[in-house]
Amino acid sequence: MSVLNATPSVDEDDKLVKDVSRIPGFKGYPLSKWIAERLLRTAAERNLPLTVFRPGTISGDTRTGASNAEVYLNRLLSALIQMGCYPTLDKPSVFEMIPVDYCARAVTCFGLKPEALGKTLHLEGRHEPVT
Repeated sequence: MSVLNATPSVDEDDKLVKDVSRIPGFKGYPLSKWIAERLLRTAAERNLPLTVFRPGTISGDTRTGASNAEVYLNRLLSALIQMGCYPTLDKPSVFEMIPVDYCARAVTCFGLKPEALGKTLHLEGRHEPVT
C-alpha cells in the first residue's frame, strides 16, 4: 500500500505471495502485517472462522479530528501546514485513507456478519484523485 501509488494495488481476493524476499524494501511494519496475515491464513486453513480486514491509512475521527500525530502522513501534512506550502504532483494521486470511526464501525459491522467469514475486506475511503 503506498500513499503515492508507487506499488500496484492488491485486491481482496489476491493471494499473498509466499516468498517476500524478492520484494525490494519489504521489511519492518509492512513485513509484520504480511506475517500476521500469513498466520491468520494458517488458522483459517485449520477451520478457525475469521475475516481479514486491510485498512488503508487510518486517519482522524470525522467528528473530533483526533488522530495519531506520530503517523508519517500526519507528520508530513502537519509540517506542510506549518510551512504554508504543499507538494506539486506530476500526476493525480490516491491517498488510501479511512477515518478511524468509519474503520471501527466497518470492523464491528462486518465482523458480526456470518457472510464475511473467510473473506478479506479492504477498508478505505472513496478513490478520488488528489490533484
